Amino acid sequence: MAKFRVLICKNFLMTLLALSLSMVLSHCAAKTMPTASDDKNDDDEENIKITPLDVNSADLAADAVSTSSTDAKSGGMEELQATLKLQRVHFDFDAYTLSDEGKKVVEANLEKIKGMSEIKIKVVGHCDERGSNEYNIALGFKRSSSIAKYLENLGLAADRIKVESMGEEMPLLTEETEAAFSENRRGEFLLEKS
Repeated sequence: MAKFRVLICKNFLMTLLALSLSMVLSHCAAKTMPTASDDKNDDDEENIKITPLDVNSADLAADAVSTSSTDAKSGGMEELQATLKLQRVHFDFDAYTLSDEGKKVVEANLEKIKGMSEIKIKVVGHCDERGSNEYNIALGFKRSSSIAKYLENLGLAADRIKVESMGEEMPLLTEETEAAFSENRRGEFLLEKS
């Protein structure tokens, strides 16, 4: 009975999170997103186009409930994620290009999963709290896209990679210090089944 209550609570929280995310994304879609030429990485060869997402809150809520039910039954991906200990890629302020250290992290993470053909990688870009929500969502996409492109260059099939941005919405640290901002500017690797 306690497991059932936990599952109900988890489903409720996932639905609430999905609805909140839907409201944030629908607010972002109403604003103009910056393009790659709007930032400080003008010398970068990549020209990543950012487009607003068309999000239906009912679909997000249904996905959240179905995902949390599946996770509760399988639980395997979370265990694998914890076992592999994939590292985060950190970025400089207002940048999305990979540093040499960032490339080493991507290479090490790929080495851990490259033989697992049934696994897909979701790369999630994050930002610190400086800048508008809209700008940070776009910057987070550029960060995750930069990592995804490097993974492809290393030989990982594009159909095994998904990109996502959380902007400034999920900080690791909430202090308003440069050290906290630096930790929050990151790309994270999440595993999903094919």
